[in-house]
Amino acid sequence: MNSLIHKPRVLVVENEAIVALDIRLQLVELGYEPVGQTMRGGRAVHLAGQLRPDLVLMDIKLADSIDGVAAAQAIQTLYAIPVVFLSAFSEHEVMARARLVKPYGYIVKPFSQWEMRTVMEIALYKRKEELDTCCCGLHSNSHHTAEDCFPPLTDDLGLPALTERPQGSIDH
Repeated sequence: MNSLIHKPRVLVVENEAIVALDIRLQLVELGYEPVGQTMRGGRAVHLAGQLRPDLVLMDIKLADSIDGVAAAQAIQTLYAIPVVFLSAFSEHEVMARARLVKPYGYIVKPFSQWEMRTVMEIALYKRKEELDTCCCGLHSNSHHTAEDCFPPLTDDLGLPALTERPQGSIDH
């Protein structure tokens, strides 16, 4: 990828360290920038707020009491960051719970690099379209921008969100 083109920034939330490493390597090969990694749902919410990735790849089964579905819900509610689920679970109950979060995609493990890239590209395109389209349906130049449609972002304490993106973080 051309260095002048924005590399989409991705937070990897995966329960297995070796799988997370493989995902990060695949992301780099595909031209994405992995900005952080964790195995824990609570930490994923914190990192999403701190790092402001363009996308979160989220496993459903995680290493703490907050699973991927709950973490995804918090990330989307607090920070409006799109989430794509990566999971070995495709049972009806798991899928039904995951659907309630309205993820931008769901990839069943094991998956191919092609499948991951396709789902991520669609998720990022969908998010771009959402941001480019005003939520009230008015698109004249005299009307407010798409950013005005979304509430101001705050951190976990309710303080104004960071305007600059800090460097990546890896949590094991």
